[in-house]
Amino acid sequence: MHFDSFAQRPKTTKRYLHPTLSERFAALWAEGKIIFGNYDIDVPRGRICEERIYNQQLSCGIWPVWGKEFKRFNFKSAKNTITEDGAPIHALTFRQDKMLFTMECFCNTARKSTVFGKVTIRNTSTQPLKEDISFLLRTTMERDLVCGYSDGYISHDPQVQQWLNITSRWYKTGDLYTDGTNQLAFTAPTTWNRSKGAAVFAVELDAEQETSFTFKLDQGEITQHLYAEEKAKTVAFWKQELARINRLPKAINEDPALLKAVRHMVVQLLQMFAYTTEGLLVPRQGGLQRAIWPTEALSVIEGLCRVGDFGDYIEPIFATYFNHMQLANGEVGAMGIYWGSITAAVLYSFCQYCNTTNNKDFFRTYRDNVYAGFRYIKDLRRSVADSDEIAGGLFPPLRGIDWGHQFQCWTSTDVFNLLSLDALADTFRDYGDCAAQEIRNEHSSYLADMKRHFKKY
Repeated sequence: MHFDSFAQRPKTTKRYLHPTLSERFAALWAEGKIIFGNYDIDVPRGRICEERIYNQQLSCGIWPVWGKEFKRFNFKSAKNTITEDGAPIHALTFRQDKMLFTMECFCNTARKSTVFGKVTIRNTSTQPLKEDISFLLRTTMERDLVCGYSDGYISHDPQVQQWLNITSRWYKTGDLYTDGTNQLAFTAPTTWNRSKGAAVFAVELDAEQETSFTFKLDQGEITQHLYAEEKAKTVAFWKQELARINRLPKAINEDPALLKAVRHMVVQLLQMFAYTTEGLLVPRQGGLQRAIWPTEALSVIEGLCRVGDFGDYIEPIFATYFNHMQLANGEVGAMGIYWGSITAAVLYSFCQYCNTTNNKDFFRTYRDNVYAGFRYIKDLRRSVADSDEIAGGLFPPLRGIDWGHQFQCWTSTDVFNLLSLDALADTFRDYGDCAAQEIRNEHSSYLADMKRHFKKY
């Protein structure tokens, strides 16, 4: 079989709805379901691997399906709609025979954010339309709401039956649906199918007629919907935040398609800045993760430094790194799966921000923490002696990536260490710090050891 006979254009499986600096996570998935939960991080500091970040996360979800048999819309032929200005107001349109089903969703900008949705159903034929649209309501482990798939590591093919197999915790009280914590309300009349755990909207439309209604998903009491008003506030908020972008090259500013892509990318980066329920600001991992990989957050911080003024987002992240995650020996510990490059990544990110802002007060605030991180790298790698199985002068065998084995990961852990020491020597020099030469000497010595070992091969 030729490759082009089965290759398909990639499909986006989910789009984030939640705002920046939120305690909550909300995503609209390709098949129309919404997953809504909190940032519950209770990972202790140190070298640990904490699987709770995904496999034990409790969240809720709603999933629109059609017909008496609760069928999934065909997400592979769905139309995805995004905004021109970058605001995360997303829509999906599904065609099912003569019915056109569109659902637009967004979150308000509160720290404890709320999901708002608008459903529009159109009869595209010249004959009357009668159909049921049901919203399956479930609260369970997120892995089951996603349908058991690892987050993004397998082809997306969710089956409605997997949700039907989950006993719904939801019930109807008056015009409100609740699981005891989460609340859902529609502006259209619905009936409750208790056995299926579904809110059912009976569609009856004349030829070429359409109808629409809104819904609101929240934790706690639901008051007025005010869909249009909240949407306008969300648009205004993101317009204000994206006005910070002021360092783009002329080629991007003058290309509408590229500028649109950059604005959407910046929004997604800002959506990674989240508050835990304990009030800690973190640069969370993408996908559904509730943990931090500073080695990957490095690119987020560097990207925001390059495109605009986002210091009030970035600076609190270093407070998390140094005041919450740094250990007594200077190492920056893990809030998730431990990687040997974490400390180096934090130091490199510190340099990127300092070089962009020339913020002397910021440098002085964390100078001693950064120097302690440098000493951790220096002392640990100098403690490693040559042997038949170990390359001396490099980091010892550690977990270098998500793969659980420990080994000397030259091309990841040690490369990050070298990059950070090189950047750190320049930053300390530029800020007039007397430790600059010590750091430069250590970088030269470390690099010499790396070259020495590579010559063997």
